[in-house]
Amino acid sequence: MSRIRYFLIALVSLTGCSRLEKLTWEITPDKWLATHSHMQVKIGSLDFIFAEPSSTIFVYGLGFVILAAGIYFLKTRGENTSRLLWGIALILWSLSTFSAGTSYQAFSYEIKCSGRALCLWTSWWEIWYLILFVAAMNLITAAVSFSCSAGKVRKGLQVFAAVSTIAYLILVLTGAFLPDYFLSSFEFMVLFPALSFLILFAVNFSNYRKNRKKLDLLLIGAWIFMLLIVVAYFGFYLSGLASVLWSKGIWFNANDVLHLLLILWIAYLYFSVSKNIEDFE
Repeated sequence: MSRIRYFLIALVSLTGCSRLEKLTWEITPDKWLATHSHMQVKIGSLDFIFAEPSSTIFVYGLGFVILAAGIYFLKTRGENTSRLLWGIALILWSLSTFSAGTSYQAFSYEIKCSGRALCLWTSWWEIWYLILFVAAMNLITAAVSFSCSAGKVRKGLQVFAAVSTIAYLILVLTGAFLPDYFLSSFEFMVLFPALSFLILFAVNFSNYRKNRKKLDLLLIGAWIFMLLIVVAYFGFYLSGLASVLWSKGIWFNANDVLHLLLILWIAYLYFSVSKNIEDFE
């Protein structure tokens, strides 16, 4: 029991004592509770709000699915650098997902609202999620460079991946320490992997036109699938359907759409793409 209590204390303390706390959301803790799915957990002396239970299951489920895929790539990497990088990228992605789920879903009330006049807009858990996710996507870019390119194209993709990672790290930390809403936002982060996927789509499309290689075609499908997921996320977010469903007592929002579709994306990667990934000679 005491271990759980210490864990929750550490969880909340990791978000405190920083300039990031200046970024607040114009919502009180009471209003947050009235507009979010949650349950109060009481175990002995332990008493806390467990936020968005169904969404927590989805996001942590996604994290474990990505982690399993990453371990699979590492176990089957052989001498392939591309599979090694895919494995590392997926493990970083899983860590970012667990970090996101902790602050956006499971313990969002305790981290951002409990004991405050106004809820925080973000937390260091979310900043680490953003950093790890961008790093993971750029590692995927490097992985594809080894399996689908050579020479100057491969070098260019790897330089782009490194520069993109460093640039985003500088910008998001600037946003965290200033602090600045946009630089530390999910929407700003999306711009970086979006550019990576556009470049990878161009590389794989060009390769497929020349060589008709199956891996290029499968990866084209993966990048289009990812684009559709992003469109579905923002489409659901802007539609207002989440509010309509919640008025009927059903908690299902754009994050749930995103996480469930990403599980399908990982399934596509595992069942269709992964067996074709090997270093390009």
